[in-house]
Amino acid sequence: MKHLIAALALTLASSAAFAAIPETTNLTCADARAIVKRNGVINMTTNGGNYVRFVADSSWCSSDEEARLTWTETADAQNCPLYTCQD
Repeated sequence: MKHLIAALALTLASSAAFAAIPETTNLTCADARAIVKRNGVINMTTNGGNYVRFVADSSWCSSDEEARLTWTETADAQNCPLYTCQD
């Protein structure tokens, strides 16, 4: 019974964490940019259902990467400028 309760608690926690991942098409461009700026780095899903790691600047990238401008769709813009780490 303890194992069942533990498994259920883990499942609920995982579901809550998954639900907290923002979807760029549900946000305005300004909101998406503000979330990245506030957190420094955040994973969001994009219109294609892909997970993308957006960063505020290169300090959030590996030493062999840099933050480069990328464009993603948001609720109010087809091409919202956000940064991702790239080689």
